[in-house]
Amino acid sequence: GGGGGGGAMSARTKSRGPVARRRPTRRSSRRVGRSGLQSAIQTLRPALVRCYEEGLSRTPDLQGGLVVRFSIAPDGRVLNPTVTSRTLRDPGVEQCVVRVLSGARFPEHRGSGPQEVTHPFVFRPDPARPGHGTLH
Repeated sequence: GGGGGGGAMSARTKSRGPVARRRPTRRSSRRVGRSGLQSAIQTLRPALVRCYEEGLSRTPDLQGGLVVRFSIAPDGRVLNPTVTSRTLRDPGVEQCVVRVLSGARFPEHRGSGPQEVTHPFVFRPDPARPGHGTLH
């Protein structure tokens, strides 16, 4: 009799063990949070500024913004980046920004489908460095 009770207790301990605790993971939440979005955008910043600086080389007083809507797939890929409004009037910069976003990776999430994001990008010439730009 005593050996059977020990086996039952052992099974119960296993069900409450580390395997059960590992299920919810912090690496992959239901949505990409604000800090995850900002961190990913920050890594894209040099490429986005290069897009703007290409336009700045064509139009020295070029400045303005683009609002881009895109989706983040559960695996972190960017889907369908589209400029929804613009005050920056340079199709080349616009296409370049869309291309940079198309190749971007954001943190993975466990949402039931793609997460919709709308993000503004505001570009201005850098007054301290002619021919260079800043992204706000």
